Amino acid sequence: MNSAKSGLFGLTAIFLATSCKPRSYNESTGASTNSTANAGQSVFSQNIPKSVQSKWEMMRALHPGTLQNLCEPQIYSPPAGVKYRGVAILLHGFSACPGQYEILGPKLAKAGYEVLVPLYPGHGRIPKQLSPRVDDVDMVPINPGNWSAFTREINELAAAFTGEKVLVGLSLGSNIALRAVQFAPDLYDKVYVMSPKLRNESSFLSGILHDSVNMFGIEDFFLGQRGGWPQCEREESKPPHNRPGFCYMQNRHGVAMLDFGQNVVDAATADGKKGTKTRSKVQFVISHSDDGVCNKATYEVLEGLQQAGTDAKICVMPKEVPHSMFSLRDRPFEKPWVPALFQSVEDFFVNSKNVPGSDSKIADC
Repeated sequence: MNSAKSGLFGLTAIFLATSCKPRSYNESTGASTNSTANAGQSVFSQNIPKSVQSKWEMMRALHPGTLQNLCEPQIYSPPAGVKYRGVAILLHGFSACPGQYEILGPKLAKAGYEVLVPLYPGHGRIPKQLSPRVDDVDMVPINPGNWSAFTREINELAAAFTGEKVLVGLSLGSNIALRAVQFAPDLYDKVYVMSPKLRNESSFLSGILHDSVNMFGIEDFFLGQRGGWPQCEREESKPPHNRPGFCYMQNRHGVAMLDFGQNVVDAATADGKKGTKTRSKVQFVISHSDDGVCNKATYEVLEGLQQAGTDAKICVMPKEVPHSMFSLRDRPFEKPWVPALFQSVEDFFVNSKNVPGSDSKIADC
C-alpha cells in the first residue's frame, strides 16, 4: 500500500496536533492590519550576496496581494559589531507563516547569522471570507514535486553564502530541511529539526480507507473536499493568540504534504535502510505524545542517516510538549520549556552541543 497516499481519510486526525491562527483582521474587509505583501523591496545587509537578493525578491513576488500579519518573508541580520558566521534558514510549519520564528530569528541573528525565513507557496494569504471561514489556499502545492522544487530553491539560497550554512525546521519545515540535505549532502554544516511531519499517525487505517476510495472511483471527489482545524477557527484564530496561517484547505493539500514526507523517508531508508551520507550534523527533537505524526517514521530516517555514517542524534521531549514545540501562538498555553529549547538551537549551531539528553537512539530529554 502506498503510504504516501494514506492520508486521504485521516487528514483531520493528521492535523489535530497542529493549530493555525491568523493574525488580527479587519472584520469589515477580512484583511490583516499592518501587513501588505510586496509593500516594498527588502533591505539587505552587505553579507547577503547579490544573487540571493535577486532570488529573494523573486520569491517574495510569488505572494501577490495582502498577506496576514507575520506572514511576510523575513530577514534578520546580525547587529552592528557582531561578527558574521554564515546563513541560517528557518522553515515554518504547514499552514503557518514566518512569524513562528519571531523570537528565534532575532536570537540567531545576534549570534552572527544572516537569518532567512521564507514563506511557502500559497501560504499566508488573508481568508476570502471570515463567516463562514473560507481560506485562500488556491496556490498551496497539490503534489510533492512542488515541495521538492521549493526545497531546491532553499538550497540555491544557502549555496550562495559564505561561512556556515545551517537549517532549522518545524513540522513540514523539518521535512524540507531533511530533503534539502538529501538533495545536497555536502552543503549544510548543521540541521536542527523538530516534529517532522513525515507520516500520519493513523496511516494504516487511513490507507485501508484510501484503497476503498480507489475501488469506488471517488478519489478525485474526496481530494477536493474541505478539511482542517475547527479549533483554529473557534478559538486560536482570535485575539490574543493570533497565529497567522490558514485553518482550512482541500484534502489534496494535506496529501501532497504527506507524499513529500514519504519521499524523505524513502530516500533515507534506501538500500536496506541506508541512505546517502551527509556531512551535516543533524539534531532531531520530537514530542513523546505527538498525536499528529508518526514518530516511527522519524526513527526510520534517523537510523538511515546513522547507518550511512551521518552524525545524527535525537531527543524526546516530555508528553506535555505539543507538536508545535516552541510556537507561542500554536496551542496557546504556558510553555516554560521554550527559552531552553531556543538556547539549545543556538548552542547546537555555535558550540556544536547536542540538546542535553540526546542519544543516537530513542532518548528522553
